[in-house]
Amino acid sequence: MQFFFSGLLSLALVACGGGSGTAADDDNGAPLTVQSAGQVVDEQGAPLAGAAVTVVSASAVAGTDAATSTDAEGRFALTLDAATPVVLKVQKTGYASSWRAAASASANATVAGRVLLLPVATTLGFDPAQAAVLRVPGSPARVALAAGSLVREDGQPLAAGAAGVALTPIDPSADIGQMPGLMVDAASGEPIESLGALHIEFTDASGAPLNLASGQTATIRIPATPAAGASLPATFPLYHLNETTGRWTQEGTATLRTDPATGAAYYEGTVSHFSTWNADKVYVSSRIDLSATQGGANCPVPAGLRVQAVGLDYNATSLVEAGRLLVKANAQVQMRLVDSTGALLDALTFSTGAVGAVDRLPRCLAPQEMVQLSGRVVVSSGSLAGYRVQITGLFDSFTVGLDGEGRYVSPIHPNAGLVTARLVRTDTRRDLPATAVSATVAGSDVALDDLVVADTRVPLTGCVQGWAGYRQSSAQVSVLLGDTLLAAPFTATATEPDFVFSVPIQSSLSLRITPPDASLAERTVPLSVGNTSLDLGACVNLPQGPQVQAVSSGAGLLRHFDATATLPGDATLTTFAWDFGDGSSGSGVAVSHSYASAGSFTVRLTVTDALGQHSALSLSPDTGGDTVYSTLTPATTMDAGGRHLCTVRDGSPWCWGHNFGQNLGRSYGSVTVGGSNIFSGLESSGVPLQASVGITSATAVVAGAAHTCSLLANGLVRCWGTLGHSGLGDGVTSSSVAPVTVSGIGTAKALSSGDDHLCAVLDDGTVRCWGDVRVANSVPHTISGLGNAVGVVASGGFFSTGGLFSCAVLADGGVRCWGDNRYGKLGNGSLTNSTTPVAVTGISTAVAVAASDDDACALLADGTVACWGQYAGGVLGGFGTPAVAGGPPVTVPGVNNAVALAMSTTHSCALLADGTVACWGGAAQARGVAAPASTTTAAPVPGLSGVASLAVGDSFTCVRLTSGAVQCLGNGANGVLGAGGEVFKVDGVVQNPPSYPSSLVPLGVVFP
Repeated sequence: MQFFFSGLLSLALVACGGGSGTAADDDNGAPLTVQSAGQVVDEQGAPLAGAAVTVVSASAVAGTDAATSTDAEGRFALTLDAATPVVLKVQKTGYASSWRAAASASANATVAGRVLLLPVATTLGFDPAQAAVLRVPGSPARVALAAGSLVREDGQPLAAGAAGVALTPIDPSADIGQMPGLMVDAASGEPIESLGALHIEFTDASGAPLNLASGQTATIRIPATPAAGASLPATFPLYHLNETTGRWTQEGTATLRTDPATGAAYYEGTVSHFSTWNADKVYVSSRIDLSATQGGANCPVPAGLRVQAVGLDYNATSLVEAGRLLVKANAQVQMRLVDSTGALLDALTFSTGAVGAVDRLPRCLAPQEMVQLSGRVVVSSGSLAGYRVQITGLFDSFTVGLDGEGRYVSPIHPNAGLVTARLVRTDTRRDLPATAVSATVAGSDVALDDLVVADTRVPLTGCVQGWAGYRQSSAQVSVLLGDTLLAAPFTATATEPDFVFSVPIQSSLSLRITPPDASLAERTVPLSVGNTSLDLGACVNLPQGPQVQAVSSGAGLLRHFDATATLPGDATLTTFAWDFGDGSSGSGVAVSHSYASAGSFTVRLTVTDALGQHSALSLSPDTGGDTVYSTLTPATTMDAGGRHLCTVRDGSPWCWGHNFGQNLGRSYGSVTVGGSNIFSGLESSGVPLQASVGITSATAVVAGAAHTCSLLANGLVRCWGTLGHSGLGDGVTSSSVAPVTVSGIGTAKALSSGDDHLCAVLDDGTVRCWGDVRVANSVPHTISGLGNAVGVVASGGFFSTGGLFSCAVLADGGVRCWGDNRYGKLGNGSLTNSTTPVAVTGISTAVAVAASDDDACALLADGTVACWGQYAGGVLGGFGTPAVAGGPPVTVPGVNNAVALAMSTTHSCALLADGTVACWGGAAQARGVAAPASTTTAAPVPGLSGVASLAVGDSFTCVRLTSGAVQCLGNGANGVLGAGGEVFKVDGVVQNPPSYPSSLVPLGVVFP
């Protein structure tokens, strides 16, 4: 029997002429080829037959081999180029591929004395068109891919269909021989140490290899596996194996993290391609001089043999290069002497010196006289076929076969120390339930006690339940003995939830449920197997993460989000992370957010529990139901003219106040007596009236002096009432109690109204206006010179005075105004009228704009308000002393954190982020106070909170709360406070006049 060393990557210190002979010589007698032999084994040391061994490095030397395969004992032989360092690739179905590389051509003969292949830990199928998180059951190892990120290796797009991945974690602390390639940095040639690696192979449905497309990246997690006693640094260099050179190249950095569900440590990093990835670093080194001992004795390495140093407190092997044997400084290493087949001939433990030191060994490494280790396996029933015994000692782990009577024998190093034997099967590569036997080897033959095994495996049956609350369509079910999978995982689904495994008797196992999506944690169920079959009885529950439920409320730029209804799954909820869709974020179960400008935003909530399980929910304009998050527009659901106001309820406009021009959507007659008009019909209403039963999809409403218009969900605009000399916008109708569709407005996203004209912003940012805009415009016309408006426009002024003007907020935060420039209300420092938009001086961060007759104000991104025009230096919308004509915008004192703005001819108000309202100007009652009659400093309106939107008219203020309720205060003339009562005229005579009270406190408006 052969004793194999565990240091897979030992690099030879070979005497000249080493190797097993040459196949050809050149004219000078130098060998052209060299014979190289090796053996391929599994992680237990059992030989692997049928493994393919391919020469990756090209050679032009005649007679060299390109490939071969292993025989029944896992052995192979190749004729290699004697002058070029070789790289070999070793493959076998069901195992992770591995590579062996020679540091120099002199090592070609011994490059692959022993090649260890690890069984693939897991093979997963997935849809490459979807984002995926692929992981190994029972391990923190995983790969996270973006949707559509894979391509064929030639760079061509991946054909439609399923893809597969094989993932295999590598534990260098268990056996450094598991690591493929040369353990050196490709750039410097310096040796490296490892804290864990992960082999990744992607294939398409035909088995062809896949990789990441150019510019794509993936996130990987490598289980952290330090040597015993070694600490884990917070970050570690990330290396990938160059499969052509067999060396490791640094590419990025990995960060240490901990799996909250299991406590397992891993390194996480970003990669741009797939290979074997390794958490590696170059270590500081010292050197061992092998030419002599510490006492000075000459100590040549025997011909055909080689020396390696295997780290004991770090995961690395040393290499001989340019006559140097480099080891980690201030560390413990095991020095080994092996032959070309990997058989261990001598070993000693050595403490290395300081950085840069040159050390010598206390004695020479020389072949030792081997002793024999023997024993017997006793199986109570069945055959011994397929069994082997694994021997684990100080130097190595290897397997030996059994004869027909269950006996085994193997040569072993005389200083092997404590050695343990246990039974394994070569067909399953899994442990069997046997009592391990041990003995100490110290210079003479050793016979171990019998290994007694009850030869049977029994069925383990069960099922998986909880599919109704499970977010995935499948789950992997696996059974592990320790960290070892007993069989390939079973994929359970709702239609196939039952599983059966063959498990060893008298064993302690664990059943693992692994969801395909890493948003859910693995579930582990401990099992104890006796001597009979095991039926779990009750089904095993699937992992359950948070069930996210959230609602949104509010209007305008202030929104409220509440996830109180979210249900926990397997663990308590720990974090609620909100992404508001505008580049900002928040945390907490219930949050509020003020948007800087209008637009349509998708809000995303991610909830995480104590196990790291997480679930997300998006609130967008398209989700419907309780999660509707409306498109933001400054003209939201409420607006006021001078003496009436309207709001939107369930898609319909409702109005109350003065019915001037039939703006409430109710008719009245008109006759002329003695040269005067006498009105008959509804004059005013203190009761909200459904202005049009034909409008059911209104998203906004605006009010002028004698007209009202609604913006519909499909982008159309419909108007009713009377619009000065120009008509309602269809080019025909001068006035109408029924809604009229405005011509040329089919894609509007925002709407505003002055007393006698209107403007709409279309989806492409174009602004179109109609009405009495200095001259009558019976259909909308485009305002040139604006560029891209963001859906925020304001209109103000009276046609009778020639004072009409409008303003719009542009995408860059600037404001442009056009029309009448009396008192400098265009804000450009001039008093000259302009039919084309001019820039307002000093305004660059506007998010909204409002206008009254001769003033305008802008809401800025920082929540302050700046105003310009007639009263910019006075009471701003009140009856104060006019400012200097054409003066620059003035900041309103007392306004901070504003999210919306409204103006009238008497006063102005701002909605603040906390849901309160601050007003300034005149109309004390409308500001909720008895005195002062006017103010230039904004002050809170008493009694108003939880406000979502607001509207102001001549001497009144109304708000809509987040609950949907409407409240008003101020002068109640014409019924504008909605406190009840209606006024009719018959032949000009008022019938049953009601009392329209005024109020300093907000009154609730009662809808029918």
